[in-house]
Formats: sequence, structure tokens, C-alpha cells
Amino acid sequence: MEGEEPDKAGTVKYAQLFLFGQEFGAMDSALKHEFGLTRPFRLLSTAKISGDRLFLGRLSAVPEAEACGWLKDKFGVSWQITPANMGELLARNPEKTTPVMLKMKKVVIADLEKAGESE
Repeated sequence: MEGEEPDKAGTVKYAQLFLFGQEFGAMDSALKHEFGLTRPFRLLSTAKISGDRLFLGRLSAVPEAEACGWLKDKFGVSWQITPANMGELLARNPEKTTPVMLKMKKVVIADLEKAGESE
């Protein structure tokens, strides 16, 4: 896509990879940054789950960093746990589903489904 190419030849701006059937995405920039480790990992759930097991003490170590499926582990690395059908859930009724999702810490599929069904 025009304007989405890497900032510098030989660098990668976006990458998608699969490890043991799990999809991972990575983003980077060749621009100089004055900050440390940020949200480099986005973990997408391929099962129809809300990520409860990952949020409940297994991966999330900084409760105040939790928002919209984002969490921070004990090493300071940020992750995003979202259901595989997140786009579909939000597209059902964006005026209702987006505000509901923005208030969530972990993504709760049932709440998004309910918001998508409302008029």
C-alpha cells in the first residue's frame, strides 16, 4: 500500500508470522526513537475465547496497563490478546461495539456480541 513501505531500505515496517499455528504480528520503524520497549507484540487468539487464562495472572503483570485487550507481562513487554473474529464483532454495529470495546480491559466476546445485536 502506498505510504506504508518501510521507512528505510532494508528494514521491515510490518511483519506477520505463524508459530505453532498461532499468528503473530510485528511492527517497527527505522526512525530514531527516544523511548524504550513499547508495544511490539500483538498476539491474536485463533480460538473463540476472551483470553481469560492469559489475563488471569499468567501473562498480565501490570493491571494498570490493561486496555482494549492490551496487557504488559513481567518483563515489560506489551501484548494484545484479541479474538480471531474481532473485526467481525466490531463491524456488526460499530456505533455500539466500539465504545463497549474501548471500556474493556480484556476483550469479552459475549459483551461485544450483545452490543452488536442492539439497535
